[in-house]
Amino acid sequence: MTTHHHRLTRVGIGLAIGTALIAVPAAASGLAGGSTDTSAAKTAAVADHSPNSSKASSKTTHERGFVLECRGKTKGLRVSATLYENNVYGNDIQIALGGPDGEVNGRALKRKLVEKGHLTRAAKVMFDGKPAKVRGTAYKVGPKTPVHDEYDDAGNHIIVDGTHRRMITDMGLIYDGKRVGLTCDAAFAYNLTVVTESVE
Repeated sequence: MTTHHHRLTRVGIGLAIGTALIAVPAAASGLAGGSTDTSAAKTAAVADHSPNSSKASSKTTHERGFVLECRGKTKGLRVSATLYENNVYGNDIQIALGGPDGEVNGRALKRKLVEKGHLTRAAKVMFDGKPAKVRGTAYKVGPKTPVHDEYDDAGNHIIVDGTHRRMITDMGLIYDGKRVGLTCDAAFAYNLTVVTESVE
């Protein structure tokens, strides 16, 4: 099957590098916290940070959004969907049909993918003229979990601090008359302060 080349820049890089945020105990951070499940924190932590000059400099961004990384299968169809929102770098959706060797397509967009807990009509990708639509609900639940990470990337030292909050989902993917229920391995909202320091 044909593969359409679209790269979810923040999501893809985060998954490829495998950078993981470290959960900070609530007592030490002074923030409300509970769960230390940060297995998907790498996805929201990495952005397209690049040095502005060879001189020492610092840039701070305040990034909010969510990550939903989901998969499902039914008779004759196996799918996966990644939805990502970031108030600084924009929103992305990527859908794969047919498993690892199947067809992949995605797009960047300005419209929100989730509003008031419901997936919007923007949560879709076209395959050969047919829409693959993600529908359902995704709500933030439970306490915020403080997170922290530091790493070097492309001549920069990146410092990430903030919180994650779990999301509970009830979602499905509709394509070519079939509906596939989705299970989201990663589903969380984030609120991060990202400091990029040039080290060159």
